[in-house]
Amino acid sequence: MSQNFYYDPYQMDQPARSSGKKGNGLKIAAVILSCLLFTALVMTVFIALVNSGVIDLGNGPQLSNTNIVVQKVVDVTEADENTGSIQKLSTQEICAAVIPSVCCVLSYNSTGGSVGSGVIWSEDGYIVTNAHVVEDAQSLKAVFYDSQVVSATLVGSDPYTDLAVIKVDTADLTAGEDGEKLVPIAIPETESLQLSIGDPVVAIGNPGGLAYSSSASFGYISGLNRSIETEEGYSVQCIQTDAAINPGNSGGALVNEFAQLIGINSSKIADTDFEGMGFAIDIEVAYPIINELIQTGKISGRLSLGFTYSMLSSIAGVQITEITNPLLLSGSKPIAAGDIVTQINGKNITSASVITEVLTDPAYQVGDTVTIQVKRLVRMGLFGYSLETVYDTYAIELVEG
Repeated sequence: MSQNFYYDPYQMDQPARSSGKKGNGLKIAAVILSCLLFTALVMTVFIALVNSGVIDLGNGPQLSNTNIVVQKVVDVTEADENTGSIQKLSTQEICAAVIPSVCCVLSYNSTGGSVGSGVIWSEDGYIVTNAHVVEDAQSLKAVFYDSQVVSATLVGSDPYTDLAVIKVDTADLTAGEDGEKLVPIAIPETESLQLSIGDPVVAIGNPGGLAYSSSASFGYISGLNRSIETEEGYSVQCIQTDAAINPGNSGGALVNEFAQLIGINSSKIADTDFEGMGFAIDIEVAYPIINELIQTGKISGRLSLGFTYSMLSSIAGVQITEITNPLLLSGSKPIAAGDIVTQINGKNITSASVITEVLTDPAYQVGDTVTIQVKRLVRMGLFGYSLETVYDTYAIELVEG
């Protein structure tokens, strides 16, 4: 691949030019020196007249140093006693403050497992991560910065925003030197949080899993209010950053200069033509979702088809991964995990957003009926499979998701 380089001519060293006329050069230097002396004389007289009151400059606008104040809702002991403002931290101080609040999340299922990151939300064991990290998990573990490993349970998951909450039993943890078992991350007041493109940020998580746990990458906010589509076809508001976000960082923390959580790392553009484009779910979006998951285990008003699914790359459609509505398992031709859903309401499912359009349509409510076309993989010979033309067309009721 050819590389294109751009050189700024204003930054290049230019060779000095010589006219070869020394006499003219001395004359020019003498004129410049005279101008400078005259300017200095004028400024001296002007300042003297101002000081003596002969010249009145009036009450024009005054310059002053202004600082942006970001309020903090947890641990106000670091605040300045006089102003209440939060002091900016060095990168070393940020890492020292945040790394104990980020853990590794291990998700296990029948086919293997996955590794992601999690952010400690509260002292009583609630941890925030991505929904895609815990998807299809049969068991979960959390590995903390001090190498403690404990089992975790899923509290709730929201594929719409790719957020999930898990919980550990603090009785399973050993207290650290400061007496704390868990160190919750600092969470800013979202109403007063001001973010701007160019703000420095730090992404902390576990890229590549436990081998590179508690890694920090540094960068800036590259964009705000980016609408990123999740694997389920929903759009979520994200912060774009050039801080390195790699597999395993999902669910980790994106923090500002005050070591405050401003986003949950979620995704990146993985393409040879793109570099340095990572995304974190904006804390303003995440905060109410996380709290509702903690309180109720789900988000009210969400609709579901009664099964979870994943997109297919080889054919149009989604493959059912788990049946969550027991009614779909009944009847003479029940739906099963592994079946392929190719249409919804007569429309081919070319992307997950086709299903999302139905589930987010305000015209639909719990109990309303939609139709889906299901195909099934059938064995052909010893090693091959073929997709049955049409297994069945079902009219199913939407349930709360």
